[in-house]
Amino acid sequence: MKTVFLTTMIAAATLALGGCHSRDAANQANFSAALEQHFEAHGDLCIGRHSWPVDVPDVPAAGRLRDGIQMPALEHAGLVEHVDAEMKLHRRDGADETVKARRYDLTAKGKALFNAHPHTAARGADAAQPDLCYGHVRLAKVAGWDAPHKSEDDPAHLVTTVRYTYTLDPAPWARDAAVQGAFPVLARVVNGSGSLELKQMLVAGDDGWHPL
Repeated sequence: MKTVFLTTMIAAATLALGGCHSRDAANQANFSAALEQHFEAHGDLCIGRHSWPVDVPDVPAAGRLRDGIQMPALEHAGLVEHVDAEMKLHRRDGADETVKARRYDLTAKGKALFNAHPHTAARGADAAQPDLCYGHVRLAKVAGWDAPHKSEDDPAHLVTTVRYTYTLDPAPWARDAAVQGAFPVLARVVNGSGSLELKQMLVAGDDGWHPL
């Protein structure tokens, strides 16, 4: 009887320990593994420029447009250069107007940094398009998480929001003051390496936690 009882206790303890290490348990190790795997596959950070050249109308109002702000900043960093050109603008009355423009294209330096197959977190049509990337994010540490709860969209699975810090070794051009002024998200991410706390929602699947 003693032998049977001891064997039962060992089996129960083994099952208990196995449950603690289940891949869908809510703990730092599992959340860290999920984020590390996600960043390994989708950790490239890019500016969202998939095709070149980019034409910017040579008018005073261009300084208030996204292209009119970002292209000169990239030129300051040596990634693009411009030539004089012309472009068509579609007016509100439906007519097309030809205006003078600045045509920005990648320099040799920019072409060398143009990533043909970035591994970003983008979904849909932009997911696999080439881009100017400025770094690859990696997990620093999981700082905390909300209590897992049933997903409203899929009550069969638990979801949670995980808070984490990250590290990033950015490309030198991403530290250019003009670039950071024109790309505020880039500036926030680059300067927040090691200290900025971000959030990621995770869902529990049959093989562990995964980002939503």
